Parts: sequence; C-alpha cells; structure tokens
Amino acid sequence: MTVAVPMDASSDELTVPRALADRLRTVARQGYDVIILDVTQLAHCNSMTLGAIVQTHVTAVNQGGVVKLKHVTRRFRELLAVTKIDRVIEIIESEQVTRGSR
Repeated sequence: MTVAVPMDASSDELTVPRALADRLRTVARQGYDVIILDVTQLAHCNSMTLGAIVQTHVTAVNQGGVVKLKHVTRRFRELLAVTKIDRVIEIIESEQVTRGSR
C-alpha cells in the first residue's frame, strides 16, 4: 500500500507529523506487508516527522512487514543519512516493489 504524506495547508509544523503519525498508525495496524511512504509533498521534516516514520517502521516490522520511502528529495536523503535511518528504511525511486518483495 502506498501512503502519501499529507499536504501542509496550515503551515503549522505540527500538523503534518500528527496527521502522518495517525495515518501511518492506522495503515501499519491493518497488516500490510509493504508500506510505501510517498514523501513527494514533504517540504519540511522535523524530529516528529522522523519519529512517526520510524515508529511505523517498527510497528510494520513487528507484524512481519516493511516500510519503504519513495520520492525522497536530496535534502531529506541527507537527513536520513545523518540520522542513519537510511540504513534501516529502504529508499526506492518508483513503484518497483511488488507485493511479495522486501
């Protein structure tokens, strides 16, 4: 299942992480084996956003699934590298994932 990051219509830094965390929690609990997080609309990433992504990854892995990030910008990729999250969560370029692949 592909999940898109919510658009930040209010420019409130807390809106996107909270909406994203709520959406990702719901998706992770539904038991999908592959969750592709499309971060095309992610204009800003703070620790709350990273926390929501990592928390979803942990939930998915505990249920036998995986989270992958799609359409990662150069700046976000650098942040993932600095925090070493890119070593844990796979970054993909397109819908190259089939249901059974991990």
